[in-house]
Amino acid sequence: MIDRLLGFIAPHRCYGCGESTSILCDSCCNDISETDYGRCLWCLGPSGSSDQCRACTKRLGVTGAWVVGERTGILKLLVGDYKYESIRESAKVMVKLLDHRVALLPEGTIVTTVPTIARHIRRRGFDHAAVLARTFARQRNLKYASLLRRTSQLSQHELKRTARLKAVKAAFQPKNIPPDGSILLIDDIITTGATLEACIRLLQERGVREVYVAVVARQMPK
Repeated sequence: MIDRLLGFIAPHRCYGCGESTSILCDSCCNDISETDYGRCLWCLGPSGSSDQCRACTKRLGVTGAWVVGERTGILKLLVGDYKYESIRESAKVMVKLLDHRVALLPEGTIVTTVPTIARHIRRRGFDHAAVLARTFARQRNLKYASLLRRTSQLSQHELKRTARLKAVKAAFQPKNIPPDGSILLIDDIITTGATLEACIRLLQERGVREVYVAVVARQMPK
């Protein structure tokens, strides 16, 4: 509601071309959507037309993985404004970009997300990851369900890589995961991939037949 009211007073300007329209106009949105990422989401190696290489596909057992692009420029602004400025319009744009990128999913696929740390939800006033996943589910006419519970409230960004990989293994628990089906796991940013991989393993251990992954932005190593 606040976003809508502010839109009348001071209309959004497109992050790409600067035109007074929405935060990302159709033309700039299409430019991003039609640009192939060309790298593996996990190892950043070449992957051709797919967003994961053969080696990582075999290692993780993920049926399909997609990423919109690197966390730079427009995507960095979109994710940042959504997570840290609570600009809900950004979620709609990110879902539009994901919808362009993600292939057709099996009928009955359930959309879920990596659980958000409780204090981050309190600070923002909403669960940004859940809103993103729910909006995508509505866009694709799929069901959304919260399938994972976070047992550790420590932010992975507060840890170095070695500690992060160790801590993330015990950071989540299953919550009513249906076996044998297809699950799309959505996240806004991937950094090392440790958090997503832990969630993937948990879903697979509970008997999920096909796990898909969709991410808005890939944080590149420094």
